[in-house]
Amino acid sequence: MARLLALPGVVRVTDKAAVGDALAEPGVTPDVRYATSSTLLNAHRATDDADFSYLCNGKHAETVKPAVAAIDHDVTLRGTRGRGATVPYLLDAWTGRAMRLARYTQDGDDVTLCVTLQPGGDDDRRAGTARTVR
Repeated sequence: MARLLALPGVVRVTDKAAVGDALAEPGVTPDVRYATSSTLLNAHRATDDADFSYLCNGKHAETVKPAVAAIDHDVTLRGTRGRGATVPYLLDAWTGRAMRLARYTQDGDDVTLCVTLQPGGDDDRRAGTARTVR
């Protein structure tokens, strides 16, 4: 353990609340940021041409805390390929239909959009994937 901790960039964190600061110190940033805390879950994947972010109002247990509730807040998706100007799309995972989003803001490689999802039901599956392409 001592050899590991002696390496540059290795930090020991003893408090869960300090993990974010420990990651931010060397410049590690999250791929997705929420404007407010919620039960929104995400998974991010990138190809040479696009970033894909799957968003859903998560319910992975019957007694999840905080309780799963409606989501209606801004989400910022970080572009990972340094492409500059991009256009976000909503991809319906059931039909494959891609719809260009009309309302979003962009700051460098970051795209911010409002995500509104109800817990369970059809809204979760239609959330699909927010896609950012050239």
